[in-house]
Amino acid sequence: MTISILPNPEINIDDIQIENPTEYQHIELCKHFKETLEKKEYKIERLSKTSAVIYGLLTLLSRDQDPVIFQQLYSYVEQEMEWLMGLD
Repeated sequence: MTISILPNPEINIDDIQIENPTEYQHIELCKHFKETLEKKEYKIERLSKTSAVIYGLLTLLSRDQDPVIFQQLYSYVEQEMEWLMGLD
């Protein structure tokens, strides 16, 4: 029996039932797990940076109430939300 690694990162490990898995199957599962974990780490890192930028822009906006800063903040948040949601 072989395991196909689907591009969907939401594979439920409990759905994979293997009797006497081969070394290759273990390696494939490990590769998939590593890729999934790297994607999650990247998302966390990017969301952390986004939060810091939003905080900085909101601080500037609260001091000056400049419409240009508000527009920059809105554009930045909109782009990040589109990335997070996978929209184009």
